[in-house]
Amino acid sequence: MIDDEAGRTVAAASTLESEVLAVASRRVNAGAVKIVAKLLAERISGLDAAYRKFVFDRGSYRYMGVVAAFADELRSLGFEF
Repeated sequence: MIDDEAGRTVAAASTLESEVLAVASRRVNAGAVKIVAKLLAERISGLDAAYRKFVFDRGSYRYMGVVAAFADELRSLGFEF
C-alpha cells in the first residue's frame, strides 16, 4: 500500500514471506493470495483508520484470477476500494 500524497509505502505483504511459504507452495495461487491479503490487512489495521478505504488501481484491466481473489479477500476483511 502506497500513500501517494506522502510518497511512501505504508504497508506491504508478499508471497515470499515465511508466513506464506510455510503454508503455501512456491506457486502463486488463490490460497496464497488470501494469506497475503490477511497479512496486509493486519499491517494496515495498526495504521490510521483512513487507510481502510483506498484505491485499488488496475487501470483499464479487469479483476481476474489471483488479483480478483486478493481484492475479494480484502473486501471480506472490511476494506473499501
